[in-house]
Amino acid sequence: MTQIKPVLIALGMAFALLATAIVPTANAQNVGFQTASVGNQEPSVAVTIWREAAERGNSSAQFMLGMYNAKGIEMPRNLLKAYVWLKLSAPSYPLSKALLKHVKAELTPAKISLGDFMVQDWKSRNTN
Repeated sequence: MTQIKPVLIALGMAFALLATAIVPTANAQNVGFQTASVGNQEPSVAVTIWREAAERGNSSAQFMLGMYNAKGIEMPRNLLKAYVWLKLSAPSYPLSKALLKHVKAELTPAKISLGDFMVQDWKSRNTN
């Protein structure tokens, strides 16, 4: 199993501060990925804000959700969702490319194809 480099995690956590500057405007009907609760715990305010911002196309928020899904922080580990969020943010967020490489190494070709389909579907629904 490929390990995600601790440096990337530390850098990603530094970007957590960006969440305080993002004002959520999406409602629950516009959020494509449902927030998973861990146990009986609700997702943190930061995760909720990142999810809403990511759905609006914010690459920093997409990166954070990709990282959290990849590591299973505040949600069950989901490499497919991590792949989708990181691939969406990669064109404009350089850290995503490095983490995406590690996530992709852990996915089967079928999961990568499904993730690519999900990325294209997201783009088609969110292109102005």
